[in-house]
Amino acid sequence: MSTQERIKIIFDAAERLFGERGYERVTMADIAAEAGMSKKSLYVCFTDKRALLTALVSASDIWANAIEKADGEDPVQLLAMRLKLVADHVLSERHIRLCRVAISENAGLGVASGIFYEMAFMAGRQSLIEAVRQVPASQRGTKLPDDQLADVLFGGTLGRCLLEALVTGKQADLAEAHQLVDQLVQALFLSEASS
Repeated sequence: MSTQERIKIIFDAAERLFGERGYERVTMADIAAEAGMSKKSLYVCFTDKRALLTALVSASDIWANAIEKADGEDPVQLLAMRLKLVADHVLSERHIRLCRVAISENAGLGVASGIFYEMAFMAGRQSLIEAVRQVPASQRGTKLPDDQLADVLFGGTLGRCLLEALVTGKQADLAEAHQLVDQLVQALFLSEASS
């Protein structure tokens, strides 16, 4: 078995156990048993539970590979594409499971919630702020600061879908989320052809 295959099995086991029991109540021995391997094999891949969780959250990180502006592309269209990428990530089953783990960690007091907040939430927010910054003032229909506009875009397109998925367990409708992205971006920005 390759290292990548072993890590995937470990991630799957850790996600399941963290989701069922919470981060603090899961041991490395529990994860090894769930993954069907020895603790020694687990420790070859991860030095401790925090390193495993950090790697798990990092593995779901899409921000480093976010959409970059190509010459001649409309920054409003790139913003819509970035927001749809964020929607796909945030509303994925994996992200929802990781959100539940973070939430179960005493509303921000646990290790899991801190790691998740920094790596998943703040990095995603910064990605949207950077995309908003690329849109010239002539294409904006509002004078909100970049960070507030990014928050409006996220909340207006994904807030309800994410909350519904977290609370009800119902899988989010990505087509609906993408439609909301298009509607809100069209309401708040002008395309290059329109400006």
